[in-house]
Amino acid sequence: EDVSGHPGTSLYVNEQWINLDVLRRRISLCDVNHGERCGRGRLSRKEDMIRPRYLVDTYRACLVHGEAVQSEYVALSYQWGQIDSLRNNIQLCKDLLVPGSLATEGVASRIPQTIKDAFEMVKLLRYRYLWVDSLCIVQDDHQQLRSELSQMHRIYNSATFTIIAKDGLDANYGLRGLKDITAPRRHKRTYARLSNSEILVQTNSMSTHDNRIPSKYQERAWTFQEQLMSRRAIHFASGAIEWQCNHGSQAEYDLLLPDHLYKRSDFQFQSITRNMPTPMGLNTAIGLYNQRELSFPEDAFAAFAGVQSMLERNHADRFLYGVPEFWFDIALNWTPSSHEGIVRRVPSEQHRSFRQPYQLPSWSWLGWAGQVAFPADAGLRMNDRYPNPCFTVPVTTWYTTPIPSSADKRTIGSGWYKHRLLVRDTSDILPTGWKRIWMDDEDLKKLALGKSVVPDCLLEQKYYFKHDKAELKYRYPFPTSLPYRGEQEAPSLQTAYLFARTERAYMCGQIISPTRVRYKRDGYSFSMWLTRSNGQHVGYIQLHNSNDMEAFGPSESPHSMELVATCKGYTANVSVVGEDWNVFPSEEGGNEQRRIGRHLFRTPRACYFVLWIEWIDGVAYRKASGAVAAEAWEQDREKELVDLILG
Repeated sequence: EDVSGHPGTSLYVNEQWINLDVLRRRISLCDVNHGERCGRGRLSRKEDMIRPRYLVDTYRACLVHGEAVQSEYVALSYQWGQIDSLRNNIQLCKDLLVPGSLATEGVASRIPQTIKDAFEMVKLLRYRYLWVDSLCIVQDDHQQLRSELSQMHRIYNSATFTIIAKDGLDANYGLRGLKDITAPRRHKRTYARLSNSEILVQTNSMSTHDNRIPSKYQERAWTFQEQLMSRRAIHFASGAIEWQCNHGSQAEYDLLLPDHLYKRSDFQFQSITRNMPTPMGLNTAIGLYNQRELSFPEDAFAAFAGVQSMLERNHADRFLYGVPEFWFDIALNWTPSSHEGIVRRVPSEQHRSFRQPYQLPSWSWLGWAGQVAFPADAGLRMNDRYPNPCFTVPVTTWYTTPIPSSADKRTIGSGWYKHRLLVRDTSDILPTGWKRIWMDDEDLKKLALGKSVVPDCLLEQKYYFKHDKAELKYRYPFPTSLPYRGEQEAPSLQTAYLFARTERAYMCGQIISPTRVRYKRDGYSFSMWLTRSNGQHVGYIQLHNSNDMEAFGPSESPHSMELVATCKGYTANVSVVGEDWNVFPSEEGGNEQRRIGRHLFRTPRACYFVLWIEWIDGVAYRKASGAVAAEAWEQDREKELVDLILG
């Protein structure tokens, strides 16, 4: 039915050229109507707004010092790709500060097309300054490189908006569709003329920034934090553009109305900023990131550094190569979380003088490519539905240093156990935001029902803890954030080697036959029994990939494995000495599989959580993680502690 004066439901979009007037209007509507939510950015504190060291002055075609610029700047997020292009360095930087330097033939010819087009687009949108990593970070100035990589979340958050170039495979594709400036785009739409002046338009219903649209940009590790932290963005994807801000998004064809926005999906950002600061709360972020691709595997930490800096703010302590130090004894027991497994990140052979190499330790999930997860801890979060492992007591103190031979070791401040002891004294002052709640009859009933999956040591506690910003119940409180540490504070130094004096034992690994593998539960696709010399199953080890599994050969041939302890606790996946946990043969494999399934809901047993290690030139490297029944471990462990150097 006709409505007089109705503006219609869609704007006309040219298939080759972008309507910049419409784009300017979208930015203006956001500026006027969305206030501080879009004005300040995705990070809540005023102190998070910073100035990068250098910016590109697109009017004068040169670099300028960021601290001297009072105006807003635009950021660029793009794919470098495998092309030879201009990258700033110490020798070149002084020359690039000279007005006109970026327009000289010798320099301009080495600047990729996407960056050149970004210069022009910034001016067309009536801005002046641009931040682009290859020019604004001095690539061989290791101090600036480390500082700005760790502040990447703030650089993109502080930009007034980010130009996100998703099309193409590298930086030479360009920002297509800027009339008289760049190559035309290919934005195919189907039109059907109806009665009178009405036109029916068929277009893609998915947002241009939707992760479901195939794009190499979405697969790259470097772009993860750039897109995540941009408070506002212009997306170039699939030949179309889309405006996105903290309120929502608008496609090119959407009407120019301030409230005509599709809600922005924030689950990735919220997984970093709003989840409670526990190991399990990190799993969405690290799982999404660690699936992404890197041209140079050694860049895995560098591409994550900005996210890690943001995580440090929300957690109680610093992170070391993606592992939270407050939970260190627990977090070392991370595992693969998909049936594809994970593979070791091996540094590339290509020598690159413009970027500092980063060591990737085997004990960190960043040293491996693929989906990973920190363990759920029944000793922390109250969840009586599944027999999650329970971590109770650390067995050693961990230290770290940049090289194995260094005598200067920093103690890793793992503080979870100290806070776990708070439950013993009801008079202790709790960390900010926490309250102790005594269980009511319903809670006690649930506690009794959970006896089959909760260790006895947890059943004695008749109260739980809740935090102001979470509905979850916890068995003990923990700090939830760090105070602001100052804009100029240097990022946490990442040191790749761990030291500890801990317990060691040798046991045998034995493959679980295919009918006995838990393919659908807890990612145990590559599990192996840990057995004693008499063949008794006393634990398990979860390998990283199928190659590790194949290296063990037939299940009848156990192989010796060197194990070191990380923590004491409980798990339902081990047996006590004298209890037969062997899977009995049967005529139907299904009986064996159900037998394994029933063990998932056994009463948890005391255990030691362990790492399987391998020594190379005096340094041990992680091979896998698992657990051993406490009684068996205490009988079989060596009398002397081992001086562990873990790289």
